[in-house]
Amino acid sequence: EASRVLARAEGVIAPYLSKKNEHVTSLKQIDVYKNLAGNDNLILCDTDDSDTNVVVVADAILSNQKHVSRSSVIAEMSLLNKASNGLFGKTSQSATSLSA
Repeated sequence: EASRVLARAEGVIAPYLSKKNEHVTSLKQIDVYKNLAGNDNLILCDTDDSDTNVVVVADAILSNQKHVSRSSVIAEMSLLNKASNGLFGKTSQSATSLSA
């Protein structure tokens, strides 16, 4: 008899426990968003284009550098690579046809 009462009670509270778990998950998501919003090093870019993303990240690195560092050199190299791809094309075949 006790196990039947317990099973019935668990059935009654199941939807409430589900809602409680959804609420706890929402609170955790809000904490994550709050931490992201407070991160000054976070870079957001609204594009799937990898070239644009590289330029945005490189620009952020270069604008925050007060001296030459490994990051700033790599950022400059990435920007130069993207610029040269724009001028000469993305394939090495384009570059060889220009020199021929």
